[in-house]
Amino acid sequence: MVNKFIKDGYLVQLHCDTDWTSRLHYFTELPKGKIYMHMDERTDITKAKEILGGHMAIEGNFKPSLFTLGTPAQIEKRIKEIIDDCADGGGVWVGVEIPDDAKLENLKAMIDTCKTYRKYRK
Repeated sequence: MVNKFIKDGYLVQLHCDTDWTSRLHYFTELPKGKIYMHMDERTDITKAKEILGGHMAIEGNFKPSLFTLGTPAQIEKRIKEIIDDCADGGGVWVGVEIPDDAKLENLKAMIDTCKTYRKYRK
């Protein structure tokens, strides 16, 4: 299906729930530069960047429950970890499915942290 959509001129999003870390190498068989993968917090985003960087964009790896149960400091810490581990070379962005009961101060912490650290290093 992915190849058909790409052949028809579409960019494809793969939404990958659960831990795909051990199978990330299979995604390199798909066309380069036409796909972005959204993963949840169970897939190792650093490993995904190592394997898929330059092949497809990756998004995610942020635990949604932190928005409800966590603190702004925890939000900032996790976002900085993702950026520090994955920013070099681009192709990664912090993404999360925000729960309905998220704390406003945690949403603000995410936005502020992304604005502060958003620039990729070369």
